[in-house]
Amino acid sequence: MSVSAGFLGLESKQVDIVANQITYNKQREAKSIWTKEVNNYTSRKLAVRKDRNDINSIDDLKGKKVAVVTTSEVTRQLQKYNETANPKIELIMTDKGNNECMNLVATGRADATPVYEVTINDAAKNLGLNIKAVGPVIASDPTHYALHKDPEAQKLADRLDAEIKKMREDGTLKKLSETFLLKDYTVPQK
Repeated sequence: MSVSAGFLGLESKQVDIVANQITYNKQREAKSIWTKEVNNYTSRKLAVRKDRNDINSIDDLKGKKVAVVTTSEVTRQLQKYNETANPKIELIMTDKGNNECMNLVATGRADATPVYEVTINDAAKNLGLNIKAVGPVIASDPTHYALHKDPEAQKLADRLDAEIKKMREDGTLKKLSETFLLKDYTVPQK
């Protein structure tokens, strides 16, 4: 489900936890409980078609069409960038997630999309999408788990925090990241 649907599910108590590269913000905190320990860091890069060599940074997006997820932190960053950009980046908004954004790029309906590096590489390799990750990391945000608000959920958040902290200290979290994501995403990305 989309992230926004996940948070609606938390509010209605149809969902117990949202665990999908969730970044903290004050609006979300008012309606949900958050783990304090960072479970990993995002590593967002630009995804472009494999035959494109003209886009390597945010500055290269001026005047281009960029597919973004409405609820994404990087969408807010690009909107802020657009306040002074000339020409502006044309943002194509979707609530269908990163897969929709990458498909818009692969089919040429968008010039680029900011997506997690691991997702870009996985979509190119396993789905055969004609995309590649380019340029430097444009966003590396700490991610957490969000839970619905009630005393039992707070107890679970506290247990998750204790386990994540233990896994970070004994190296298990790093090992899991390297095994399943092919890189250590437990530290901020550069």
